[in-house]
Amino acid sequence: MPALSPDTLLVELVGERPTRAQILDRLGIDCGREGGRSLAEACEAQGLDPETVARMLDVAVETVPTEGNPEWLSVSLPDLLDHIQSTHHDYLRRALPRLARRLKTAGRDLGAETPQWLGRVQEAFQMLRSDLVAGLRREEEYVFPALRTVAEGRVLPDGSTPSQKTLRDMADQHDDTRTKLERLRALTDGYQAPEGADQVLQDVLNRLHELEVDLRRHLHEELHILLPRAESLL
Repeated sequence: MPALSPDTLLVELVGERPTRAQILDRLGIDCGREGGRSLAEACEAQGLDPETVARMLDVAVETVPTEGNPEWLSVSLPDLLDHIQSTHHDYLRRALPRLARRLKTAGRDLGAETPQWLGRVQEAFQMLRSDLVAGLRREEEYVFPALRTVAEGRVLPDGSTPSQKTLRDMADQHDDTRTKLERLRALTDGYQAPEGADQVLQDVLNRLHELEVDLRRHLHEELHILLPRAESLL
């Protein structure tokens, strides 16, 4: 894994390795509230040297195992695909409908300006949800079965193989998903509830934050681990 850059957003650092959040928290850096800031910005606010903290986080990756999370570069490709589906795809199937329902009932007791803000949040979430649902269908109906077949030394029923273009399209779609995720974070000011928010709205924003953390890990595992390994087979 390449050395960390101080310019990397905190939410990306934690998305790749959740154990980093514990280290940053001990340094006084709240990844939940400051996730949209870069490591350099967060360190400056605490009077810390970002290069030193980046090296500390790099060492943590090498020495602190992620509980229940083996090194996905070393397992078989079918096992990696199983992990992504059972961990991230299944999570999205549970979380997305629940979030959609709760967003409809959130913020009912707030002021007149909140419905407009909440409407923008709902719209951004629905755009993200549509992307994710389409991506799950595409990956599970074609991309993952095709990669599994090639990894097991077999050929697809029509004699073809997945193309490099298929993988490039998948990467482009993930970049678009990341853009939509960043818009949702910006609209909610890092998932902070407006003044006077009811418990339902606060809970929804907390769950949106959980969604982002899982998605960051999901995108990292597909973009930086799965796709390079798949490309080596084609």
